[in-house]
Amino acid sequence: MTANPKDDTSHPHVQLVCVEINRFRRLQSVIAPIDPKTTVFVGANNSGKTSVLNAIRTVSYTHLRAH
Repeated sequence: MTANPKDDTSHPHVQLVCVEINRFRRLQSVIAPIDPKTTVFVGANNSGKTSVLNAIRTVSYTHLRAH
């Protein structure tokens, strides 16, 4: 994640550029580049789409609580 220097420091902007997930739920190894405009996860039922989002949410929540 990278901070956007154009925003004021009281509310920094965080932008995901790539997600790497290892051994989270049923996901063993996932590397997903994130486009700044649109990223779509497509797959069959039970293929891990929601697990990717949950991994991002878990890290984001943990990061926010630490600061």
